[in-house]
Amino acid sequence: MVRTEDFAWLADLYAGADDDSRSAVFSLFQWTFDFRVDDHRNFVLDMARDHPLYVDQVHTWIDPVELDSPDAKQMRRSWEMVHGPKSAQDDGNDDVNEQIERLLDRYDNDEADGFWHATRLLTVAPGSKVYGAEFDPDLASMPRWSTLSAGLRDRIFDAAEHYLRSQPCRPEQWLHKPEIRYHPAVAGYRAMVLLLRLSPGRLRQLPGTVWVEWAPILASWTTALANGATWDDKFQLLELAGSEGRDAARSSLLTHVTAAVSKGVQPSADNEAGYLWDDDVAAVYLSLAHTAEAEPRAELVATLAKHDFEQLRPLLLEWLDDTSESERHRLAVKQLFDADLERSWPLLRAAFESDIAIALQVLGDSVTFHGRDRFEHVPAAVIADLYLWLRLKFPPGSDPTFDDAHVVGPREQVGNLRDNLLIRLRDQGTPESVKAVRSIATEIPDDRWLARTLATAESALRRNQWSPTPMWQLLRLAADRRTVLINDSAALAAAVANALADIQTRLTGATPESHYLWDTHAGRPKSEDEVSDYLRNELTRVLTASGVIVNREVQVRRNRPSGIGERTDLLVDAAPVGETNTGRLSVPVEVKGAWNGELLTAMSDQLVDRYMSDTAATDGIYVVAWPDLQSWTAISDDRRAMVASLCVSLQ
Repeated sequence: MVRTEDFAWLADLYAGADDDSRSAVFSLFQWTFDFRVDDHRNFVLDMARDHPLYVDQVHTWIDPVELDSPDAKQMRRSWEMVHGPKSAQDDGNDDVNEQIERLLDRYDNDEADGFWHATRLLTVAPGSKVYGAEFDPDLASMPRWSTLSAGLRDRIFDAAEHYLRSQPCRPEQWLHKPEIRYHPAVAGYRAMVLLLRLSPGRLRQLPGTVWVEWAPILASWTTALANGATWDDKFQLLELAGSEGRDAARSSLLTHVTAAVSKGVQPSADNEAGYLWDDDVAAVYLSLAHTAEAEPRAELVATLAKHDFEQLRPLLLEWLDDTSESERHRLAVKQLFDADLERSWPLLRAAFESDIAIALQVLGDSVTFHGRDRFEHVPAAVIADLYLWLRLKFPPGSDPTFDDAHVVGPREQVGNLRDNLLIRLRDQGTPESVKAVRSIATEIPDDRWLARTLATAESALRRNQWSPTPMWQLLRLAADRRTVLINDSAALAAAVANALADIQTRLTGATPESHYLWDTHAGRPKSEDEVSDYLRNELTRVLTASGVIVNREVQVRRNRPSGIGERTDLLVDAAPVGETNTGRLSVPVEVKGAWNGELLTAMSDQLVDRYMSDTAATDGIYVVAWPDLQSWTAISDDRRAMVASLCVSLQ
């Protein structure tokens, strides 16, 4: 409402005002001044040094102050009035410590209320007569604690332990009534926190029955208030409570939550519910969510979404379809968008299409916007579709613009969300994200700048897929043309294929080694197992002994029947040097003799569908041993007949 010219007008008004009015005008000037506004700062800094406002007031904002000047003394007096110690007269009138001692005397004489009255008095600040920090259970952090004598503190420690061991919590008096603050139970929680903070050994010695007794206040004292109990303390206490204490706390928590929901107030128990979460807690929360009023419903749904979303999802889908209760419908849309965008986007899109106002509301304040990691597990294709829908319904040309500081509204948030989605896809550096950006560029051909976005996405993908080659490996490659680098399974498969080609050359070359696979005496080929053993040895020799692979430790494994199901014949593994379990690549090799009855189906049924799937391999090799029928003199061998029949059919 105040413009810069109004600010200058106040300065001129001060110069012409009488002494009685100047104080009021300066107050207006001081309240109007905003150091975040450039024009305000410049106006003050450029003010003439003889201006009455500068002489009387503003010079103290700018000019240095002598430490022994009247101005400095006045500043000290003003500070001490607010922050300085209480006067001796105030301290002399403070008899609260004596009252605490008398109350502890009463407690020692079996008057139980003496202790809890004493804990309340500890919240009274020195020099005050008013109870304070009612929701803060940490007595040791109270200003009064430091004024107690060592002997009085020891008495409080003893009383705290004795109180927990001897007094009842009486949850029947208060647990089902969230509006009641039952001070005897409050004192029990304060006793636990005091011992945890300053005498944890005593706390650990408490028997399980004590933890069960005090579980109701342990479960129900909220940690949701900024100036209240801390979750770290509550967590440690629940850990010390043991399994029986935690079971009792869980039961008390459900009573507390049910009572709060019945009163239409928030349970403020998200931390406690999360720690004590089990099927019973989930069932109660889900049952309450069906009928809860709007305020507690939001907390119930948020807690369920965090700890058991799958059980909550059917209820959210029911609310999504039912638009009769707008707040419940909006809550369902928000939670599905935040926690289940991957599966629920088609349904959410339909809901947004039918009610663009709820789309603006949900997308404008959705927690999904506040962190890009919220989209971590959402497929790139879904993000792309969401971006295109936002471009259609909330185009960049309609985004609000501002020239100065302002409150960011829902429409501006939606624009930021839309743009951040594209940035995420651009920078993700995965094949899926590049495909998504390409689909966006195809859908919006008029936006030529999307071509640059696509180029940036492709560059990010190349950076992610590129592994730098160390200098020592480059030197090995330069020194021996046979050496190869293996950075992915395709390269490993190619190396294995080249090794097999080398083995094939030696089997059929000028000095053939085919006799290693041939039973010369019987005039027939050796078995598939013997062929696999030979190939395992030869692949090991070619791939490892000769050192042709410079950046991987390669192992060729021969799998033999074990009674645990089928195994591939050979498995070639390659792991980074020195990191045998990191970045491992695998290529299964299935070996078949041409006489095998599954020859024409095993590549698909065994190699691809089983072995490659089991090892998560993207490449595999199928090896077939073809015998020479003319050299196969064992005519009665059934295997020879099968090969002969196959040759005829292939011709």
